[in-house]
Amino acid sequence: MHLVRHISFVDCPGHNSLMATMLNGASIMDAAVLLIAADESFPQGQTVEHVKAVEIMKLSKLIVVLNKIDRVGPADLTDRYNAVSQYISRNLGLSAPILPVAAQFGSNVDLVIEHLAHIPVPIRNFTCPPRMVVIRSFDVNKPGDIDSLSGGVAGGTLTHGVMTRGMNVEVRPGRVTTIDGKTTCRPLRTSITALTSEHIPLEYAIPGGLIGVQMKLDPSLTIGNRLVGQIIGLTGSLPGIQTELTVEYELLSSIIVESTATQKATDSKVSGLALDEQLQLHIGSSEVSGSVLNVKKDGSRHGAIFKLDKPVCCSLQDRVAISRNYKNQWRLIGWGSVFDMVGAALE
Repeated sequence: MHLVRHISFVDCPGHNSLMATMLNGASIMDAAVLLIAADESFPQGQTVEHVKAVEIMKLSKLIVVLNKIDRVGPADLTDRYNAVSQYISRNLGLSAPILPVAAQFGSNVDLVIEHLAHIPVPIRNFTCPPRMVVIRSFDVNKPGDIDSLSGGVAGGTLTHGVMTRGMNVEVRPGRVTTIDGKTTCRPLRTSITALTSEHIPLEYAIPGGLIGVQMKLDPSLTIGNRLVGQIIGLTGSLPGIQTELTVEYELLSSIIVESTATQKATDSKVSGLALDEQLQLHIGSSEVSGSVLNVKKDGSRHGAIFKLDKPVCCSLQDRVAISRNYKNQWRLIGWGSVFDMVGAALE
């Protein structure tokens, strides 16, 4: 056995109530592993949304793992395999490998590892200023230990550029305050004191894989994932901070909704966006609530203006996932890209 490559996994749970977690994770992925149970009806509601997320995030590298094959007969397994293959081809235009697995017996797990080891590495941009999407943040200090305090830590991945120890960086949107209805953002300017990957200290970090970045920041700013959704980059290089977004979007025709009373899944038609409707938007790893201020249609193109409940750092053409609340669960209903923006006030 020899080392072929390092891979970082971002767990994206399939349960409907955790779709936000899935969409946040999808924003930083190079490839996806879609896990499907062979003994369940296909497609499940969450499978539809996960496949749509793969399309939204433009992930062209996909491995499908068809698990629990020990629980179905050969004929049913063949039918399920064909249904999955046709569904992936029809919805994503991909010819993804479908790997039959019985994980509890270890059957074909080595085949999954083999496919993971040979996923092509994306072309990276190392020359432009570094930019990191934050998906976790925390305080590494032990309670009561004031003699060896360390700065706050953010976890995520570099989308491009190279990040080094000692680099002066900025965190945006940073600290957000609202007084008398006026929201103000104060980007955090700091420097990097340590870089790690899988507990291994690094002198520099490049795109690909998850890294931890320790900074000269008050750890109270990073504790409990307080920096999730923010962006870290070279001071002066990051996009603007926005409070309103105009999004050009498309909606799904329907979603699969499961009744809690009958446990049966039914197709539910997705209606158009309504004025003043509160929706959930995912931009990168940012999860924000957006109120619909205006909806417009120009031929086949649909656009909507959203007033955000908190500022986000984003650029024109950034991808946006749109979710609606169905029976106290946020469900993916559409996707789009940023077409226009209104900036936030900065300190």
